[in-house]
Amino acid sequence: MERRKWNSRDKTKVVLEYLRTQKTGEICTKFEIHQNQLYHWRDEFLKNAHRAFEVNGVTKKEDGLSKEIKELKSIIGELTVELKKTEEEY
Repeated sequence: MERRKWNSRDKTKVVLEYLRTQKTGEICTKFEIHQNQLYHWRDEFLKNAHRAFEVNGVTKKEDGLSKEIKELKSIIGELTVELKKTEEEY
């Protein structure tokens, strides 16, 4: 028997339906999956639920810090160039 490959959208659909109804037997029969598989998907879903509000795997805070780092590096670069110019003048 060939194993099915479930994509993340289908797994999410199954887990959300389970969370809405809490009817393990019905969900497993409907989607033809084993109870353990459903529980595994549910646990993974709940463990990673906080990532639903991230953009490209990065939180808003991390994105803001990343932008700030780039800006500060740019300033350091500009100041380094200015410092080298003044050292050359003396």
